[in-house]
Amino acid sequence: MTMIVKTIYPPTKTILILLLHHSPTPPHTLAPSPNRTPRLRTITLSLYTNYLLVGAVYFGLSLSGGDLSSDPFLYMVLTGVVELPAYTLVIPLVARYGRRAPVVAFFFMGAVALLALPFVPTGSGESMTLALMGKMSIASAFQILDFYSSELFPTEVRTRGMSTALVMSRVGSTCSPFITDYLGPLYPWAPSAVFGAASVLAGWPPRPAETLHVPLPDTIAHLEEREIRTSGFLRLPVRDPRIPTIYVSQVD
Repeated sequence: MTMIVKTIYPPTKTILILLLHHSPTPPHTLAPSPNRTPRLRTITLSLYTNYLLVGAVYFGLSLSGGDLSSDPFLYMVLTGVVELPAYTLVIPLVARYGRRAPVVAFFFMGAVALLALPFVPTGSGESMTLALMGKMSIASAFQILDFYSSELFPTEVRTRGMSTALVMSRVGSTCSPFITDYLGPLYPWAPSAVFGAASVLAGWPPRPAETLHVPLPDTIAHLEEREIRTSGFLRLPVRDPRIPTIYVSQVD
């Protein structure tokens, strides 16, 4: 009987593997060099930054009910309601316009709403409306980011990349209570300004390549070597005619 042993790496080593690894060869046999995997390194750093910031903003808005609304219970209910269109409207958007442009657009939409909050009376209807717009935008960006990142990481490191990226989002969510509970009482305008600035930073880093109509990379070598032809204002990839389109039909 053959026994298969799978090595499980701690999070810190997993991050180093994603930044330095460049081939299917076991990582411990490589001489790490940050110049070997520029695309994987760009993807990893960009997604880690995005997840860190989006986690802080998403959970920070959930914790700000007492500051942004006169009725925190109604605020919590409405923040859950606005997530329904946030999770459904992104489906046709990413199918038509790709992943990169919509996620950037939602980040900046959320930033505009949150940066406008300090200029309206606290607890007013305008304040709640802007907060809900920011929550819906950041929830949409979060949803697209999960989908986008799963297509960016190659198959051989996809599980590691996604898991460590989600760890970064939880680091951001851990920081959000300190912003709302400690900074908010001192400067009531500060949490909204910080979350708005975080949304701007999340949409600002260089975006990895668009993944619409692009086959998923199997290996890191495939990711580093492939070339993607783009066209149009949004620089969407040109569909490869050699790859057939899959249609799903309902069977009665």
